[in-house]
Amino acid sequence: MLDASNMEPITGDRKAYFEDFRKNHIPQFLFRTWSSNSSGGSEHATNSVKEIIPHGFMKKASGSGFYDKPESELFKMVRDHYDTESVFTSEFSSWTASLHLALCYAGSIEEEYGPHVAIMDTHQLDGDVLVWHVPHLFKPDGLHEYLAHGPIRGIGYKAVSYKTLMSAGLAQIFPELSETDLADWGMSLRDQMFNGPPIPLPTDNIEKSDEMKQIRSIANLYGRLYLPVATSLMCLRLRPWLGSRAEGEVALDKVANLFANTKPAKGISRGNWLCEGVVLTESPMGPHNFPDVRQWIKLLRAISERTD
Repeated sequence: MLDASNMEPITGDRKAYFEDFRKNHIPQFLFRTWSSNSSGGSEHATNSVKEIIPHGFMKKASGSGFYDKPESELFKMVRDHYDTESVFTSEFSSWTASLHLALCYAGSIEEEYGPHVAIMDTHQLDGDVLVWHVPHLFKPDGLHEYLAHGPIRGIGYKAVSYKTLMSAGLAQIFPELSETDLADWGMSLRDQMFNGPPIPLPTDNIEKSDEMKQIRSIANLYGRLYLPVATSLMCLRLRPWLGSRAEGEVALDKVANLFANTKPAKGISRGNWLCEGVVLTESPMGPHNFPDVRQWIKLLRAISERTD
C-alpha cells in the first residue's frame, strides 16, 4: 500500500510493484453509477454520457502524472477520496467490478438526479488512464472500489440512464431492485442472493429463453460493450458454475459457447486478470465479499478460451 511518509515520487522496484497490480490484477471492464450530484455536482466534476472528468482534471492544464507526485501526496489523495464525503480536489473517479453493486446504487438514487450506469473497457480509453483496486493502495477492506486516475472517454466508455435500463427489462431480471431497501448499495442483498442454491439455466435453448432475450435487450444499449454487460447481467445471482461440481461445468460450457460465438467475444483480453484468484473478490478484513465478480470472471475466462 502507499507509504504516507515517503516525500518522493514512486520509482524503481516500488513503481514496478504498483505497476504489477495495475496491469495484472484489475478487471478489463469496470462499472460506475453516477448522477447529477456525483463528485459534488457539475461545478466540481463532469459525469456525462460522453466523459467523466474528475475534479483534479477539470481545468485544461490541471492534473498530473500519477508517478510525478510524491507518494505522500498520492496517499493523501487516495485517503481523502475514499474516506471523505465532502468535496475536495481528486484526480480519481470511483468504479466497481460488481454490476450488482452499481445497479443497486443506481436504484437507491432518486430519479430526479438522473442516475446512470456506466461501463469502461480499461484497454480502450483515450489518454493515459491508470486504474488500481483500493486494497492495493490504501485499505484492505475496500474491495468494492477501484480508482481510475485521469479523464474517462473514448470508445471504451458508455453510460446508460437507469430509467432506460428499467424500461428495457431490468426490473424483470432483477426484481429485487424495486422490492428491497438498497441503502447499503445492495451489500446485504448480494449476500442473501449468493447464500443459497444456484439458479439453474433454462432447460431448453438458452439463447431463445425469456431471460436471455431480456439480457440481450439491456446489454444492446451498451453497443460495443455488449458482452461484458450481458455476462455480468447473467451473474447477478448465483449460477451453477461458481462451484466446481460437474453440473456447474456443464452449465458453464453451455453459456460460454453461446457468448463465444458472438463477435464481441474477441474483445476480451486474455490477461492475467482472468486467472482464478488474481482479482481480489474476498477478504477477511471486510464483512462483504463479491462472489458475483468471481462468477463473472470465471465465465469470461471460459469465453476467452473458446475464441480464436
